[in-house]
Amino acid sequence: MAKTMKDIATQLGLSRTTVSLVMQGRGDEYRISRATQNLIRNLVEETDFKPNYFAQALTSGKSAVIGAIFPDVFEPFMSNLVRGMETVLYERNYSLTISTSRFDVRREQALVEKTMWQGADGIILVPAMPFTEQAPYDNSHIRPLLDIGYPLVVVDRTIPGLATHRVVQDDYGMARKTLEGLVARLGKAGRPGRRSDNSKGEADTPSVRGEIAAPGRRLCIPCVSLDLAASSVRARIQAYEDVMKAAGVETNTIFLGSLDPASTDLADAVRNLVDSGRNPDAWFVTTAGLAEKLQWLLHRPGERPGERPGERSGERSDSPPIPPIIRFGSSSRWLDSPFIDIPQPHEEMGMAVATLILDLIAGKTRNARPGNPQDTQNCQALDGMIEIRC
Repeated sequence: MAKTMKDIATQLGLSRTTVSLVMQGRGDEYRISRATQNLIRNLVEETDFKPNYFAQALTSGKSAVIGAIFPDVFEPFMSNLVRGMETVLYERNYSLTISTSRFDVRREQALVEKTMWQGADGIILVPAMPFTEQAPYDNSHIRPLLDIGYPLVVVDRTIPGLATHRVVQDDYGMARKTLEGLVARLGKAGRPGRRSDNSKGEADTPSVRGEIAAPGRRLCIPCVSLDLAASSVRARIQAYEDVMKAAGVETNTIFLGSLDPASTDLADAVRNLVDSGRNPDAWFVTTAGLAEKLQWLLHRPGERPGERPGERSGERSDSPPIPPIIRFGSSSRWLDSPFIDIPQPHEEMGMAVATLILDLIAGKTRNARPGNPQDTQNCQALDGMIEIRC
C-alpha cells in the first residue's frame, strides 16, 4: 500500500511533481497526458492513498483553503454563492471556510485578521455595510491587505473609497427593466398582474404616465428596503426612483432601519398605508427576505387595503386581491410563488469570484493597489452581471 506521494511516484516511475500536480487537479494545465493522469488516479484509488495536507502546506507555502466572510447566511442568495464557489474550488482541490460578521463591521475586522493569520490563501468578502444613519463603513482592515497584495475579492457590493477586485451584478439594470415592464402592464391592463400579449412575456414601453384605466386613478407602487449603505441596495432603489419619475408615478419608499425579525417597523408602515386609504397596485422590495415578510403581513387580518379591521383575509369573496410583489430573488420551482422574481446569477457569481481569487493566488491577475487609477481599467461584462477586475 502506498503511504506517501513518493511511493506513488516510485511505483509508477514518475516524478513526485507529476503526481502532485495530477492530485491537485492541475494535470491538464501542465499538459500531463490523460493516460498518465488516469494511471495516477487509478493507483491512488486502489491503494486508498490519503494525501497529507499539512505536509503539502509546509512544502508549498499554501493551505489550499479560501475563507469566505458573509454578513449572514439567512438570505437564499448566500447559499447559491457558496454553491458556485465550491463548484470551482473543489475541482482545484481547495476548501472553503465560512464565517459570518452578523452585520457588525468590528466582528468582520476580527474575522478578516483571524482568517488571514490562520493561513487561508485568500479571502472572499461580502462587506457588512451599515445603515445610512450609522457611522460610515470602516475599511481600515481592508487597506493593509491591498498594500501587501493579499488575495481579496469583494462580492455583491463595493467598498467606498477602495479599488478592490470585485464581482457584482447589474442591480440597477435588472431592477429598471422589471419595473418598466410592470408599469407598462399596469397601464395597459387597468389592473395589476395582467401580462403583455407578446410571446416573451415582456412589457411594451409605457404609454401612460401613472394612470390606469379608471379616470383619475393613479398608480401606487411603494418600495420597501432596508436602509443599508450597500451599493447593491442603493442601485435598486435608484432604479425604482428613476422608473417612477419617468412614468409620472409618485415614489413612496419605506426605509427600514432594523435587522431585528421581531421589529414592527414594516407592519407599522403597511398599517399607515392602509389607514391613509392608498391602495397599492404593486410592491417593489429590494431583498427576498423582506418580500416574504411583506407577503405574510398582507395575509394578516385587516392589513390588506380595502379590508375591514378584524376581518380575515379570504372571508369575503369581494376582498381585494393581494397586489403583485416584485423582489430580487428566485422562488422554489416546486411552489406556486406569489412573487414576481428578479432572478439573480448568484451561482455564476460564486463561480466567477472563485476563479478570480484562484487567479490572484496563482499570480495570473495583478493584485489591486489602493489609489492606483490603472487598477480600475479591466472590466469584463458577463451574462446577467458585471465582473470587475481592478
